[in-house]
Amino acid sequence: MPQADQTTARIEDLYKKHGPALNRTATRILGDPFEAGPVVNDIFVKLEERKTDVFDEVSGVTNMGGWLRRLVVNRSIDVKRKRKRLVLSDDFSREASPKDAPGQDALQAVMQRQELGRLTAALQKLPEADRRAVVGHYFEDLTQAELATEFGISREQMNRRLRQIRARLLKILTASESH
Repeated sequence: MPQADQTTARIEDLYKKHGPALNRTATRILGDPFEAGPVVNDIFVKLEERKTDVFDEVSGVTNMGGWLRRLVVNRSIDVKRKRKRLVLSDDFSREASPKDAPGQDALQAVMQRQELGRLTAALQKLPEADRRAVVGHYFEDLTQAELATEFGISREQMNRRLRQIRARLLKILTASESH
């Protein structure tokens, strides 16, 4: 059997063995089984499309299921972040209307849009690193530990930093309210 066929067979075996658990993992993260399936399938398609034998590249991986799970978790988080960015960018580009906020009247919808606009303006006044921390934690659902790793600091330092940033944001928002 040629090497390409062996690789394909091994990837199919991995899919049969780990596919259902990987789908459950992606569904838990994304909250939608219809989005989870393509995420898992995409991982396996990309493995199949590699020009070299993927198993030679990951020969040091002792827990293939864990490695695949990490790939699915990362890809699911990427999809979830992209979905949020699309929703946020769409929110900023539309005018408020009663249909945007079911069960609320037009005045409430307009007020929510104004608050979002004030928050966006306040965030723009923060340094880039602080803005990244706030957006990562509150809009992209990154944990303090994930942000701490990204910033190269401890989780406790990130907790303190987020608290300080929130205090600065509150001052900016309060000052803009009084004008």
